[in-house]
Amino acid sequence: MYRLVTDLLRPFSFLSLCTLAALVLLWRRKPERRGPKIALTVCLAFLTLLSVRSVGHLAAWSLESAYPPWDGVPSRTDTIVVFSGGYRVYDASGAYAELDAGTLRRCLHAVKLYRKAGGCRIVVSGGKVDPDAPGPTLARTMEVFLVDVGVHRGDILMEDKSRTTYENAIYTQRLLQERNVQRVILVTDAVHMFRSERCLRATGIEVIPAACNHRATWFRWEASRFLPTPEGVDEVDAAMHEWVGIAWYWLKGRI
Repeated sequence: MYRLVTDLLRPFSFLSLCTLAALVLLWRRKPERRGPKIALTVCLAFLTLLSVRSVGHLAAWSLESAYPPWDGVPSRTDTIVVFSGGYRVYDASGAYAELDAGTLRRCLHAVKLYRKAGGCRIVVSGGKVDPDAPGPTLARTMEVFLVDVGVHRGDILMEDKSRTTYENAIYTQRLLQERNVQRVILVTDAVHMFRSERCLRATGIEVIPAACNHRATWFRWEASRFLPTPEGVDEVDAAMHEWVGIAWYWLKGRI
């Protein structure tokens, strides 16, 4: 009960429910102009539905179900490829940058696999979406982090030109081709794995998916799972971004 009450009092949930209550009161008034009321009701209904955690869970599951956690053990001759997500640059000088939560989890997962292997090659892939923005490339920021947590610098290769998932795959394949690497262990978010794997496979590389940062984990039947929350919006947004990206890449012949 305590958790349900605290969830109800969270700003997003509380304001969503208040808006629904206001809409109900609006409909109880004599119908003068039904059109605006119907439009408002439909929009609010969709917003509420897409904010519910259980809907977000289902949206993430639609992409993640094919990529459960990989329980394999890499060897020293394997190559781990990590596709980047994002990062933050502290100020206009670009002197300080840190990985965002998604990329950090990907790097930590790669480190876990690296240690299981007793050391192996890691390729970090990611440039700058805006070439004129201050700060290092994503690949350079990832390299600095990996070295800080114990990865030998000589085991890291950087691909620092890509700005999209498609370019991640294209430029990484060129880097691998120079070293005659035909198979890789790919690390990225589970929700992002389908598009990433298909892009890399399209270049002729054999891919072992090692997804991380799963969103659609064990589902708990709790009342709070059926309330509108920011987490629900975030999960639906991530899944929709991927499904639109998949459709676009399919139309362009990239997957």
